[in-house]
Amino acid sequence: MGLVSTWGEMWPRWVPFVAGKPIRPLSAIIPAALGALALTITWTMALILSMRGQALDGRQFGDGGWRGSLTHDVGELGWRAWVFVSAYLPLLAWGPLLAAVTYAYAVRRKAFK
Repeated sequence: MGLVSTWGEMWPRWVPFVAGKPIRPLSAIIPAALGALALTITWTMALILSMRGQALDGRQFGDGGWRGSLTHDVGELGWRAWVFVSAYLPLLAWGPLLAAVTYAYAVRRKAFK
């Protein structure tokens, strides 16, 4: 929230020693950029591995994971797999959207003069 609102530019009054002082842009940009990178890698790998029928630790699922379940009849696991995929698919956008917000924050704060 601090990346997109004005309260991300000044330390709040309740924070000891730095209350009311401006936040240095790089102290927000670096963690946000690292978080965007980590989220992008994590959710992309989770999608790729689950489509291959593997867990993140390398264990193999039965029947090819949820990708195989999407082709089942609706009476079996098919509709549940579609609900699962549609619920978790937006997580793929979390990392890139955080990167976009981080870039907008950097431009707004003129961090790269």
